[in-house]
Amino acid sequence: MPWLETDFRQRYNHAVPTDRVSAEVPLSGELIRQEALLDRLFATVPEAIVALDTDDSILRVNPEFTKILGYGEEEALGRPINELVVPEELCAEAEEYTRRGTRGEILNVETMRKRKDGARVPVSIVVRLCDPEMRHVIARIFPTRLRWQNEPPS
Repeated sequence: MPWLETDFRQRYNHAVPTDRVSAEVPLSGELIRQEALLDRLFATVPEAIVALDTDDSILRVNPEFTKILGYGEEEALGRPINELVVPEELCAEAEEYTRRGTRGEILNVETMRKRKDGARVPVSIVVRLCDPEMRHVIARIFPTRLRWQNEPPS
């Protein structure tokens, strides 16, 4: 995953070996280590994270997604996120967010989503197109009780 190498190097000022002859660690070993680090970070982020393709299908969720919305990774994978967690009355809004996100717009919105058990959850959602070449989208979802405390959603 060349984009992972570049991103990792830029963000963490980490030298990624590119010449196998001069590298102490073979490139394949370094990539495996980087992927393992990325997996650990993804799993331990204290907010729900979901990776989507531009068709809105779920590629990956973290444990916090399961905790907040009730869907395990196995039952979420491959399903369109809007069908899974968007209340029926907010489908048009969600479709607009999808269009804007896949065009590359960074979204930061507060809205309502539904858990697997049908309960509504007020959330803040941040969406960003993270890999323009492969057209992957990443979304961060976290509950926002403050906005709705004094003004319950309709």
